[in-house]
Amino acid sequence: ISDTTRIVFKSSKVIPVMIVGMIMQGRRYSKLEYVSVLMLVAGIVLFTLGDSGDKILEDESQEYDFTGIALISIGVICDAITSNFEEKRFFHGHNCSPAEVMTYASAFGCLTAFATLVLNGSMFHSLEYILESPAEVLCIILFSALGYMSTVFILLLIKIFGATNAEIVKSMRKILSIVISFLAFAKPFTSLHFYGFL
Repeated sequence: ISDTTRIVFKSSKVIPVMIVGMIMQGRRYSKLEYVSVLMLVAGIVLFTLGDSGDKILEDESQEYDFTGIALISIGVICDAITSNFEEKRFFHGHNCSPAEVMTYASAFGCLTAFATLVLNGSMFHSLEYILESPAEVLCIILFSALGYMSTVFILLLIKIFGATNAEIVKSMRKILSIVISFLAFAKPFTSLHFYGFL
């Protein structure tokens, strides 16, 4: 799938988070909340399309693979299930801290990655690469630390404000990134940006 399609799907994730929240946690939302979320998603989609500019025409010429659409849809649904599960089970059910959830998730991820590297035979190639590129180790450590901090922050949002509100904050971050890009780079402000801002 194209990058624009991927961003539109990921930006619309708040809708499945709300739906899964209704199913898993018995949540109920007001009509105003539904309208607000739909307007937020529509705004993000318009901002994304406006930011894509000429890439939209290039993307339209590409053939869309149903497998890509199916996989991104499954990914978005799994993300919605995960955030609601974390809220219900870990934060409300066991009163875990975000650091606890992150520690166990990281340990499970580390063991899974290690087993995958060993089973597919790329463990020694990976170690060889790291030994040959010590500067990459610093980048990996920095990337891991920043990823850890951002994930703990998202888990803290889920614990305090709930999965839906955390997803709204993540969606607003996308809009803020586009707004900051207008300040950092000279680029045209299109009608799609204007309507997305409304």
